[in-house]
Amino acid sequence: MLLPGDPGQCFGGGNANECNYTETVTVTAWRVACSNNKAAVLVEIDRTAANEGNTTLYPTFPFVGITQGNSTLAPVRMVDDPNTFYATTSVNTAIYSSDIYVLENYANDQATQVDYTKAFVLSLDNTISFTLPDYNKSQYAASNQSLPISGYLSTNWYNPLQSGEGMLTQIYDGDAATGTRFFTAAWYTFDSLGLPFWLFAQGTIQIGDRTANNVQLVYPTNGKFAGSGTTTNTNWGTANFSFPDCNTMVFSYVGPAGPSDFPSGSGTRTWSRLANINSLVCN
Repeated sequence: MLLPGDPGQCFGGGNANECNYTETVTVTAWRVACSNNKAAVLVEIDRTAANEGNTTLYPTFPFVGITQGNSTLAPVRMVDDPNTFYATTSVNTAIYSSDIYVLENYANDQATQVDYTKAFVLSLDNTISFTLPDYNKSQYAASNQSLPISGYLSTNWYNPLQSGEGMLTQIYDGDAATGTRFFTAAWYTFDSLGLPFWLFAQGTIQIGDRTANNVQLVYPTNGKFAGSGTTTNTNWGTANFSFPDCNTMVFSYVGPAGPSDFPSGSGTRTWSRLANINSLVCN
C-alpha cells in the first residue's frame, strides 16, 4: 500500500521533501483467539528494512473505516497499546517504525460498537480492504489454551467462598533481547493456628509463555514492624501458575513436610480476579 508523507510539513516552512513524500508499506490483518469465545483483530504496518526508523522521510497513518452489516464506521480506533480505554492512533500520525495495532471500540461511544467476532470489511484510505469472516473458535487451536502471561494479568486474585485470603500477581519486563519477563506473586494466607503466613514467589518466563512453572516460594521471618528488622527469606516450596481466561487463575503448589503447626502440603486452587487495574482491561 502506498502511504503519503506528513501533510503538516507542507505549511510554515516545513520539510518540503516530507510534504511530497510517499512510501510503499506492507499491511497485514489477522485474527487471534481470545478468552470467553472472543477474538481480537490486529493490523501490522511494516516499512522496508531500508526505511525502518527513518524520522526524516516517513509515511503517515491511513484513514481506517469498517463496514459491518448495514453500518459504516469511521474513523476506527486502532492502538498499539491494547486493552486501554482511550488510546488511539490518529490519521496522519507519523509511522517511523513498523508496528502492530489492535482494533478497539471507543469506550465513550456505545452507539457505534463493532463486534470483532462477527464478519466485517476493514478499509484503509479507501484504497485497500480486508474482508474478515465470522470468528470460528474451532479453527483456532489457541482458543483452548491458557492465556499468554502478560502485564494484563497483574492484579489481585481470591476465592469468593473463602474471605481473608488472596494473592497479588505482577508481571514485569525483563531482558528485551532474550524475551525474558519476571513473574512474581504474594500469597496472603494463614498457618494451622490461624496466624498470617505470607508466601512470596518469583520466577522467569519467556514472552508468549502460557504457564509459569516451578516458581520458587519463600516465606519471610525475623521482620519487624515498619521495616526496622532484617528479614530472612526461607525456601518453602514451588508453584505453577496458568490463566484459562482473564478472570481465572489456576495455581498448584507443593510445600515441605514439617511440624503439625507449620503450613505444608500440596494442592490446586482456582481463583477469580478481584478487579482490573485502572484503565487497563484484560479481554
